[in-house]
Amino acid sequence: WLREDPHLFRRFCALWPDADPEAVRRALVLTAAAHDVGKLYPAFQAKSPQGWAYGYGTTWSDPVPNGASFDHGAGTYRIFRTLFGGRYGAASGVDRNWKTLLPLLRVGAGHHGTLYPENDTLPDPSVRTHPLFAPLVPVLLAELVHHFGPPLPLPPEPPHAFLLLTAGFVSVADWFGSNADAFPLSPDVTDRAGAEAYLARHREARTAETALREAGLIAGFRPPEGTVEELFAALFSPDGEQWRPRPGFQAAACAIPFGRNEGPEIAVVEAPMGLGKTEIALFLATQALRHGTAAGLYAALPTQATANALFARVERYAGRIRGETDLALALAHGAKHYFRDYRALRERTRRTVFDRARRADPRDPTPPSEVVAPSWVQPSKRA
Repeated sequence: WLREDPHLFRRFCALWPDADPEAVRRALVLTAAAHDVGKLYPAFQAKSPQGWAYGYGTTWSDPVPNGASFDHGAGTYRIFRTLFGGRYGAASGVDRNWKTLLPLLRVGAGHHGTLYPENDTLPDPSVRTHPLFAPLVPVLLAELVHHFGPPLPLPPEPPHAFLLLTAGFVSVADWFGSNADAFPLSPDVTDRAGAEAYLARHREARTAETALREAGLIAGFRPPEGTVEELFAALFSPDGEQWRPRPGFQAAACAIPFGRNEGPEIAVVEAPMGLGKTEIALFLATQALRHGTAAGLYAALPTQATANALFARVERYAGRIRGETDLALALAHGAKHYFRDYRALRERTRRTVFDRARRADPRDPTPPSEVVAPSWVQPSKRA
């Protein structure tokens, strides 16, 4: 994801400018890879009748722990807090640089929506002493290091904005990694060689890249080129016409050098209805997309009615910048399924998915002709 979407990676680096970019990349990958380490706990294995026999290769001689209410996210942070957050040194066989990732691992462990207080999570002696569980922790961390590289030193105290973005990154990565259609269960993978073959197979097939693009998370925008006047005409003119920015405030607003640099930026436009404020907003967003400092567009309107009124214009605009990939377009309010234009878009989406399923090559990158609103961006995946 970080490789396919340079804007996302640059955003991470801009939020933590004191950190080495390669250390940031490695930290994010390892945080995502380690977010479910808490599933090693006996209580989590007890969620499945075959958990101990399959996961540990043995049976449980004592009464089986009740895993019904076990929070594996809390377990993940408890493991790392025990290894690196207390007065004891790192466990034998564990790379000490994992400690620099502790703030990231804390927010990554909250990938199901709970952020665990840093000082309220007590160390767990069983992480170091349990005869079956404890020896597996350094083994699993060593496997992650083998496949993704060792953690690199980071400055202390990452900025809160960086941690916030990290939490979202890990949560979304977890959603994709849990997609059994893209990454089916492989019970035959039981050792390092099997894991290497599994990763190599999916890397060669570009499974993750395909999933990200089909979800609309990799920007493939190709806005028209040209002068301000030419770009404005290409974005907004009805067929057969050549619109230009209106003289005065609209022309001046469109001439703003917007979106040339990474980081937050704001333009405030105040004018009566009907004078072209929407075109200004979309035009400035297009400039950011052209410069690669934005990866999408979110329009926040005060009411459902105003959102519905803008939908057709945004859909038409999206069709003119969509480039060579599908474009995710969602109407994000509770009554969207009663809005005729949105229902029509969803129906076209269903036909597109059906047509793709009939293709001889399911990975054919040829895009459909319409704007696509994939199910991934529907409410169940919105924070």
